Amino acid sequence: MQKEEEEEEEEEEMEMEMDWGKHTLISNSMEAAIYRAAIAGDIDGLTTALQQDPELNLLNQLTPRDDTILHIAARLGHHHLAEHIQSCCPDLFKSKNYNNDHPLHLAAAGGHLSIVQSLSTIAGGHPSGRETEAEQEVLNVINGKNKQGNTPLHMAVKAHQYEVAELLFKRPGSALISCSLNLEKKSPLYMAAEAGHEGLFELMMKFVASNVDAQNMLKDGQPLLHVAITRRNMVVLGIALKYVPSLMDAHDRRGRRSLSYAASRGYVDGVCYILDRFIGCTYKRDGNGSYPIHEASSKGHIEVVKEFLQRFSDSKELLNRQGQNILHVAAKSGKANIVSYILKAPELEMLINDTDQDGNTPLLLATKKAHVEIVSILTWDKRVRLEIKNGEGFTALDAALNYRGTTRSIREMLFTALKEDIAPRGQPKTIETEKNSTLEAYKDRINTFLLVATIIITVTFAAGITVPGGYDDSETHKGMALMVKKSAFQVFVIANALAMYSSIIVAVLLIWAQLGDLNL
Repeated sequence: MQKEEEEEEEEEEMEMEMDWGKHTLISNSMEAAIYRAAIAGDIDGLTTALQQDPELNLLNQLTPRDDTILHIAARLGHHHLAEHIQSCCPDLFKSKNYNNDHPLHLAAAGGHLSIVQSLSTIAGGHPSGRETEAEQEVLNVINGKNKQGNTPLHMAVKAHQYEVAELLFKRPGSALISCSLNLEKKSPLYMAAEAGHEGLFELMMKFVASNVDAQNMLKDGQPLLHVAITRRNMVVLGIALKYVPSLMDAHDRRGRRSLSYAASRGYVDGVCYILDRFIGCTYKRDGNGSYPIHEASSKGHIEVVKEFLQRFSDSKELLNRQGQNILHVAAKSGKANIVSYILKAPELEMLINDTDQDGNTPLLLATKKAHVEIVSILTWDKRVRLEIKNGEGFTALDAALNYRGTTRSIREMLFTALKEDIAPRGQPKTIETEKNSTLEAYKDRINTFLLVATIIITVTFAAGITVPGGYDDSETHKGMALMVKKSAFQVFVIANALAMYSSIIVAVLLIWAQLGDLNL
């Protein structure tokens, strides 16, 4: 049995060696003379190599990366060599390398305008009657995509070769490629907007405006206006809305339209531009259930929030899908600047104790999310009602005591911010243990501080009585410190006095806190 297994293993190893041998044999390798001629752009060298071996076929000459000699000439910009190769092998322009790149892809990426011009026109040498067929073959190459889904036009725009890009775009029958998506869901039009090339972008947008198919193709890609907003390019934004206003309603992955996206980015100029042209979009709810003003509030962009409230005063009443106003969203997101602004605006007072669909006030949401600063800001405002319960019967204090975060000190800080002596509880029985544990934790900390303060008082008092250097026993200056005129001694006395008196004050406050006032 063992012998049979060993024989089987030997056979498998032999098969693997044979397969490896086959792989080695089929590995491509271009003739050295032809490769050198292609790299150097040497037409004479290529001609000589072909004359020395008439059986050589340029179609079969491939590098290990499956590049043909035309790929090499196109990549390196050898225009005269590329024309010579096309005249010898008219069909070589259709060849692909390992990445599915045509020679046109490489020429476009390299910005070799003359080669792109020759490769994107009908190659010569076709019999009469094949002009239409040849034209279609050229269009297939122009529309051809490599493994990344990029067309030659993608390659040109990506490499910032805009003159080449315009040439390819203006090629009859190929303008629709400007909306073709690669694997990143980006079209050449999108990439032009991303790069900020306004001339090329407007040229493409004019075509899109008059072509329904192009507009439909854009719906599947990344939102065009979003990239203009991200780059804060007002010119690109204006061009896009000028030719295709319907782009305003395009959603991103989070369901945000362009206005909401601009609001979330804090792009005030973009928000104002869109509002000037599309007033009604302020009241359009996004796919994620929010309005533009909610997006600005959640990100803390106060200038954008002010712009919305100034233009549309009733936008303060807008509620997202959870029934939350802008104060709810700001409190939940921990945006103290928005919360402070709303509390200072008398016209926004209605938002302070408003509840969402689960009965949560802004204070409750901030407590649940452990935003201590927000809780502190809200509790210091006398208009905030601490006794309001949510749908579960919890007040803000209940939420603080039931906080299950990993950092214990946050719960204690929330507890302190809510002023335990005046903040009511909704479910005292369920949270009594949490309350007691919090009180005990604070008392332990108070005792530690009190011990340290007492030690400092003792040491500083002793240092004040037994001063360094001793006292003067002479009749004229009896009782005076010997080092009283030394500057270092004077600094010591002042620092020692400050330490002693501040420690006494701290000790008094801590004793007071021990009696029940934890806010101290």
